[in-house]
Amino acid sequence: MKSDRFLVFGSCLSGHVAVHLRQRGYNFLGALRHVRSDVLVDALNGEQGMSIDERDINYLVSNMKERGKKHSSRIKDQLRQNSKESLSLFIQKLKQADFVVFDNQYDLERVRSIIHVNENAHSISNLNTSNLNVPSKKIGVLPEKDLGCYNELFSLFKNINPNVKLIFIQYPIVSGEELQKTGRQKRIIRSRLTSELRSEWKFLSTPLYRVGVDYVSDKNINHFLPVVYNELASVVEAILVGGKNVNHSKITDLEGFEKAQDSPYASLPDRQYWKPAVAEPYPLAITDLYRKKFDIGIEDGVATCGSCFAQHIGKRLDRKGYNYLDVEPVPADLAKEKAKALGYGIYSARYGNVYTSRQLVQLFDRAFGALSFDEAWQDKAGRYVDPFRPNLCGEGYTSAAEVLEEQQKHLQNVRHMFETLDVFVFTMGVTETWINRQTGAVYPICPGVTAGTFDPNTYEFVNLDYATILDEMETFLSRLREVNPKAKVLLTVSPVPLTATAEERHVLLSTMASKSILRAVADQLYRRHAHVDYFPSYDIIMSPPFKSMFFKNNLRSIHEEGVDYVMSHFFAEHQLEGQPVPRDLTATGQETADEAKEEEDDEAFCDEAFLELERKTNHE
Repeated sequence: MKSDRFLVFGSCLSGHVAVHLRQRGYNFLGALRHVRSDVLVDALNGEQGMSIDERDINYLVSNMKERGKKHSSRIKDQLRQNSKESLSLFIQKLKQADFVVFDNQYDLERVRSIIHVNENAHSISNLNTSNLNVPSKKIGVLPEKDLGCYNELFSLFKNINPNVKLIFIQYPIVSGEELQKTGRQKRIIRSRLTSELRSEWKFLSTPLYRVGVDYVSDKNINHFLPVVYNELASVVEAILVGGKNVNHSKITDLEGFEKAQDSPYASLPDRQYWKPAVAEPYPLAITDLYRKKFDIGIEDGVATCGSCFAQHIGKRLDRKGYNYLDVEPVPADLAKEKAKALGYGIYSARYGNVYTSRQLVQLFDRAFGALSFDEAWQDKAGRYVDPFRPNLCGEGYTSAAEVLEEQQKHLQNVRHMFETLDVFVFTMGVTETWINRQTGAVYPICPGVTAGTFDPNTYEFVNLDYATILDEMETFLSRLREVNPKAKVLLTVSPVPLTATAEERHVLLSTMASKSILRAVADQLYRRHAHVDYFPSYDIIMSPPFKSMFFKNNLRSIHEEGVDYVMSHFFAEHQLEGQPVPRDLTATGQETADEAKEEEDDEAFCDEAFLELERKTNHE
């Protein structure tokens, strides 16, 4: 109704809109000027020392300069009294209001400061304290995690006046503005975020509007021509009449305004430009390389699998306090060195390195009885070994039957792991592999290198292409979902180069082709599935700013410090709630001296290393 009574708070935008609403017959009750939403929330919650009007801080500054510190107590009391009076008057008017209008100008652009007067803290919405001779601390703009304060503000208003409506005006974006020079780029990005949150808000709000630069006032870039405020007043009226959010599009041109389109690159954050994100920072100071897609809780069972780099990830997850699964733990009477040789403690089960997508699907199908092989290899001493983990059989077995019996026990444990895990971390290793022409079985290493006998009529080299790997990974994800609907998957790509290639080309080219294909598959899976995340271990190790600093002298093995740096990005995103001090890590997340020495003597187990050993043997 035209006679409805209303209040405003926030920036001058809401004040200008109020003028046009008054001209249309609405009853203006008053305003809280120059106030951020979070400051008002704190004030309404009864926190002491909250200054919610610019006149308070102006009074403080002038008196501090004129009267000196001996009068600071009186100034403090006057500041608190001014704030209390302003808030009391606002609450009194709020009880009579039919609706309240506010905007996000100060929330998304103005720095909030805490100033101290006689050791009492006061929160200020809109003031540059850098040139003031008073103790102060800048807090910054309203952080994204605190945007929920809008709903809290609505609830606080409802407690005072159950019938009041709260109407939020998205501060418009100016088309054609040179964002870097004006310093408003971050505000625009944040405004887009608040627009996306509109469907979750309890109160009413406008879309994010864009106006042409020709409609900016000569006063400055934060003021518009009267026609803009008049159009926004019409939007507020439409909300009042319709009783719901108007136009759910993220960005809308005000009717009758020019529709000049911003370049898609006009409002990108620094992290999306190479120079400020990569070229300018010190390499180890580069941040924001990884943003988690889902949480990993302290109770979530995490399993690892994949190429040898995944071993580093598993160790650090375990030491950091995650619920790291080990379905085939080391027997109590087995020495550490022998345990590793038998595949204990390398991954969450004793499957050894799983280098390819085909190996992964095969492992899953064998664990659930959908696929079986009765093949067993013999080593050079005539002992029998498991062809699917030939380097984890120690001294071998006396018969093929014994191999198959142990194999079934192992697969039962693997099945249990897949059925119970919450997060499956898989490191994609290579595209090259060897298969059995007759049975289709795929192996972690070429037959004949450490065990078995190579026969070109039986075994065939295969270099998996992008389409095949993507299809096989989709098959795995689908089958895992069937047996464990809650399972989430975290993909990585190993940065460790190939030891050798069976392709007739330089090993460097094969390495680049292999890793590029795997990285492309991982990216596609990340985009397709909400339960699939990608962690950029490969990207960090291999990217130009790091200049191969994380590699050892062989340009293949990764230094432990490099792995620590990579995982620091992971742990920065995945911080366990209520986590105690890590069992084996210092408070900084770095390894202790004893652990560093242990890691130095504890290289990741890689089947591929035997290829280099074979080359040396042949040359000798």
